[in-house]
Amino acid sequence: MILLLVLLSAGIAEKTWTIDGSEIKYAYEDDENIVFTGGNRTLGIGTYRVIFHYRTDGENNTYRFSSGFEDTSQIHYDRGIVFNPSKREQTATLTLTAPVSDFETSIYQKSSSDILIDEIEIIKDTRGYRVFAVCFFLLFLVSDLILLWYDRTKDKCIFAVVLIALLAGLPIYAGYLTGGHDLTFHLFRIEGIKEALLSGQFPVRIHPTPYNGYSTPTAMYYPELFLFVPALLRMAGVSVHTTFQILLMGIHLGTAVISYTSFKFISKNSKIAALVCAFYTLNFYRMEIVHYRYAIGEALGMMLIPLFLLAFMNLVRCTENTFKAHRKNIILLVLACTLIIQSHLLTCYLLVPMGIVLLCVYAKELIKNKTWIDIPVALALTLLLNAWFFLPLYEMTGLNYYMKSEKNYDIGENALLISQIFFTSGNMDGVTKEILNGVSGEMPLTIGLSASVVFVGLLLLAPIVFRKRDESPKEAKLYLVSMFLTIVSLWLCTNLFPWYLAREGGEFFTKLLGVMQFPWRFLTMVVFFESLALIGGLKFIEKEDYYKISCFLVALLSLITLFIVSEKLVTGDSPRRIYNEAVRYRKYITKDYLNINTDIYKIPPEEELLENTYIVSYRKEGSNVWMEVNNTSDFEQPINVSLFLFPGYVATDDSNETLLLQEGTDGLIAVMVPPHYHGNIKISVKEKPLWIVGDVISVVVLFGLLAAYIVPYFMEKNKNTGMNLQNSKSTNKNSNDKKPHNKKSKK
Repeated sequence: MILLLVLLSAGIAEKTWTIDGSEIKYAYEDDENIVFTGGNRTLGIGTYRVIFHYRTDGENNTYRFSSGFEDTSQIHYDRGIVFNPSKREQTATLTLTAPVSDFETSIYQKSSSDILIDEIEIIKDTRGYRVFAVCFFLLFLVSDLILLWYDRTKDKCIFAVVLIALLAGLPIYAGYLTGGHDLTFHLFRIEGIKEALLSGQFPVRIHPTPYNGYSTPTAMYYPELFLFVPALLRMAGVSVHTTFQILLMGIHLGTAVISYTSFKFISKNSKIAALVCAFYTLNFYRMEIVHYRYAIGEALGMMLIPLFLLAFMNLVRCTENTFKAHRKNIILLVLACTLIIQSHLLTCYLLVPMGIVLLCVYAKELIKNKTWIDIPVALALTLLLNAWFFLPLYEMTGLNYYMKSEKNYDIGENALLISQIFFTSGNMDGVTKEILNGVSGEMPLTIGLSASVVFVGLLLLAPIVFRKRDESPKEAKLYLVSMFLTIVSLWLCTNLFPWYLAREGGEFFTKLLGVMQFPWRFLTMVVFFESLALIGGLKFIEKEDYYKISCFLVALLSLITLFIVSEKLVTGDSPRRIYNEAVRYRKYITKDYLNINTDIYKIPPEEELLENTYIVSYRKEGSNVWMEVNNTSDFEQPINVSLFLFPGYVATDDSNETLLLQEGTDGLIAVMVPPHYHGNIKISVKEKPLWIVGDVISVVVLFGLLAAYIVPYFMEKNKNTGMNLQNSKSTNKNSNDKKPHNKKSKK
């Protein structure tokens, strides 16, 4: 069916409407702007390409798509396109989420310029069928995996886990993206990965899209493994808006499945695991991270922390001192650590103290089971497996960028008041403020209603657990350790913790803790440790009369919290609507990763750079630039191009000779062209020798781990098959031996 949809989409002819220049209507809005309006058309739901054929002698003429002269929420298009004299044709992408009977195209002429519209083409895009096929395939794949899981385990709770994930996605069903702290940044990252892959980069090092295509090296600072999924969907034709929604839904599903699997392993009770999975997945703070702040790295970190705990507890409970057991322990721990590294580096930062506490608490079991040796081996393999990322990161942190300019950052200024943590909700607006400014207008920084009430209930349970800890020592230990870590994490979030000591400790401690930026990041650990304490508490009271009512209250509070946060998100004042190519080549940049001497407000536009008399022709696609240069002077000439200078860029000519690159105007690339040189030069991103070393190390370790897992698996499978065949032959032989004996006895 999927193949059929793709073939149909390729075979369906595109429908085109043409507005000739003679149909243009002239409407005067005021003395400064003249509006050229294309005639009314009836357009249905779908995606369209609108091609403008024009002539103008002025700069920055703009346009608008509307229903009559009224903008509607069902019309979405690229608002960053302008009509300049350097081009005669511009293409905009239009998406309609409802039919429009009086669709109009308007062009706003600047008062100091003339513009003439020759023709406007509106083309119905058939890529929607291919997009539907891709999305249908993803749905089929996920559904098939869920059914396969159920078929092998017969665990009915998996359907409850899927329902939890679907409920967590409630804000997605509004159709638009709510909030938006890091939204634009991540949309640019997705688009940047896609453009980098199309430019020939792998691994991706530099994103070509930000600041009108001048590029940024964020791929060398932020892990992006999980963003390759939406980037590949973009390459398949799915809009950036839809890919981001799919990513959010994938995070919800991944969080529910991983947390359920981990909690089930710890509790050995699928019903308790499903309940705590709902408590963890539907928590107010996690929902705020995903749908308001769009802190995708933190959301992925929260998704994977339970996997790390599962890997660690597997070491604690493993009693087999065999090569097979050690191999399994190491691979699982390497997988968990690698996925967290490739999702969010700050989550690794938060896990360090957690790991130290767990090592101290369970040191006796690790030594007794002889699994402690697996930990340093797994950590060493993890570092080697991620060498391809760490080596460029190490090199980039040594550069003189804006990100290094903060030396006296006081992390305590963004600590929380205790009351904030236990608020039931808050207005989905604002950002974090300094603690002296109070909480008015600040974004909600709370664990929400469910976690607040459950925390109080768990505190009331503490004396009972401590008094009867000998009756259920494992459950009591889990509860007491988790509650201790929950309270410590709460302390670290607030102004009660002496964060000012870091500033007084000098630059080292300021930088060490300043990396975290905000103490309230420890709310992630609060929610996680409280979930573990809830498991221990429920296991401890499993035989009590109030066990069922406690479970019911936890489930009810989790649902109420979900509905509260979802309503506040969807009905908030700042919905975002991002469709198709809307984020490409907009003037957006994170200056943290630019040279500290760069003034982003004075960077010359590409048109100005092309006025260089030595440039004969110039073409740019993604992170690649091709130009023909003719240096007629007697001196070496620096020629600026519209790319920022980052490690990885190289320039080669027709004879594959490398030309020198140096920093040009405001941090741009300057190619040093020899005197009396005439030829073609290509600028592109290539792996540096140090990076190649990291790539090779990572590939070798990856294949080694795969071989360590796959080869023994098939050997054991073949061994079992051989034993079954041998048993079958032995059975047949015994059966044949018995037949003559039976015949003889009959005679």
